[in-house]
Amino acid sequence: WVVDIELCPTLFDVFKGPLFGLHGIRRLVETPTRPMIQAVIKPMGTPNEELARMCAAYTRGGVDVIKDDHGITNQSFSQFKDRVTRCAAAVREMNEAHEKYALYAANVSGDGTDVLERAYFAKEAGATALMVATGLVGSGWLHKLAADEKLRLPIIHHPAYSGGFVSPGVSGIADYLQLGFLPRLFGADMMVFVSYGGRFTFTQEQCKRIAAYIKHPVGLVKAGCPAPGGGVTDARLTELVELYGNDTMFLVGGDMFRRGPDLESNMAYFVNRLEELSELKR
Repeated sequence: WVVDIELCPTLFDVFKGPLFGLHGIRRLVETPTRPMIQAVIKPMGTPNEELARMCAAYTRGGVDVIKDDHGITNQSFSQFKDRVTRCAAAVREMNEAHEKYALYAANVSGDGTDVLERAYFAKEAGATALMVATGLVGSGWLHKLAADEKLRLPIIHHPAYSGGFVSPGVSGIADYLQLGFLPRLFGADMMVFVSYGGRFTFTQEQCKRIAAYIKHPVGLVKAGCPAPGGGVTDARLTELVELYGNDTMFLVGGDMFRRGPDLESNMAYFVNRLEELSELKR
């Protein structure tokens, strides 16, 4: 088992960590103190026009970051270029009309150089962030996206297909390294990981340590932004803010839809809840 990694100083000249990091993301979305919130456009099979309308509703409701469903890349029913163009335009229009600062992250995971091609298209189409799953495409592509001076967009790291590396067995790598430290080192600004108490098997202690490795001081590498998801519900929000703290971006998926079809009101409700909880946490 790999339980710790110590880098020699010269490697920090190559792997410089996130371009924006936790505090840079806060500045971009103009959310200086409260816990942030990330929403997802889903489920797969939803027409692109409806996904764009969801983006617009989330933005009006005050979301900080919107990401593609991790299962949507370039399916025939959700063509990447059409989806990204529509969603980016919807977020930009609502930001301008309602003085919001939401980021829209396009999932650029793909085969080989498709990753870079999609990233460049996404930026040109108006996407203001990117998402990549290194378990599918490799950490080298995350590093390449983060180091590309022509892109310079915040990056979400998604843990899809990483479970086999960190699950109990005879060998592997510690979850806090695989899901926390390494994505941050390779350049991710926001790291999604599965939270405890939902449908996943991670414990509270595991999640607390992953979040710590995303933020704790490492040379000149900026602190990343922990983004726990899975089991993040209204009923558990007080408990989760108490554990993770204000410097967190909570990924709210299913519970956003359980409140009903009005996603704008649902998002505004969660934002208000986080505002209230942040005051208690200070």
